[in-house]
Amino acid sequence: DQVSELEADLEQAETELSEELTDIKSDIKLKTQELETQQNRLQELESKQDNVEELREEININEDEIEALKERKESKQRELKSQVDEAMATALDYFAPGFDGARLDIKVNKENEIEAFDLIVARDGRETTINTLSEAERELIGIVVAIAGYRTFEVSDRVPMILLDGVSQLAADNLRLLCEYLSDDTEMLVTTAYPEVNVIDGNRIDPSEWNTISEEDT
Repeated sequence: DQVSELEADLEQAETELSEELTDIKSDIKLKTQELETQQNRLQELESKQDNVEELREEININEDEIEALKERKESKQRELKSQVDEAMATALDYFAPGFDGARLDIKVNKENEIEAFDLIVARDGRETTINTLSEAERELIGIVVAIAGYRTFEVSDRVPMILLDGVSQLAADNLRLLCEYLSDDTEMLVTTAYPEVNVIDGNRIDPSEWNTISEEDT
């Protein structure tokens, strides 16, 4: 009887141990899967951490470039003002217009950054607006500002030519002076001219003598 009881107890214990072992194996399998998942997640995070460091370095580089560009922008803006002042002084000597001069005033924002320019015109010792000038005087100021930008941004390094069109308000003598005024700024100057302007040194191009073809003929 004791042997039977012990055998029964043994069988029950084996069954319980087998069930417990099965549970343990299931837990081990589950934990192994969780571990693999966490390891994969860790690898992803480590990879992202590397990317974060790369992005931080890229951000620092971009911030440095942005700051350098801001400084260059402000430098060019101030240089433009200086070029306008210089070009205007020379233009006044060349053309002797009916106004005292013109300049660019710098406008800054709350961060002390240049955000705009105001064109200030002087006539008879006081400030006035450009609308009070004649068309020829406004045209002259426009040319002066354009040339100042041409010099400031070194356009001649990329485009060694100045094309002046629509200067119909300038008198013939002033057009000749304008060509002299711009002669040192470009390798080639092209402008519309009056027939009577024969004192300008250069090559004359007469559209009436051109042989033209249409796009279909090509």
